[in-house]
Amino acid sequence: EIVSIGGDKPVPAGTYTDVLVTKDWNPLDPEVVEQKTYARGVGIIFEEHVAGGTGTSSLVSFAP
Repeated sequence: EIVSIGGDKPVPAGTYTDVLVTKDWNPLDPEVVEQKTYARGVGIIFEEHVAGGTGTSSLVSFAP
């Protein structure tokens, strides 16, 4: 599910603009919900559990 399009997201690898944020879940484990942030030309730059767990991961470096 798309949560938002546009906006900025700072991560250790830098600040990315015009990002896409999604809410993802798996029917096999529906209690776990993740929010993922994508940057054009890079891919996933940030992930966090928003339900059913804890934890985050951030992009720390990127070399095109």
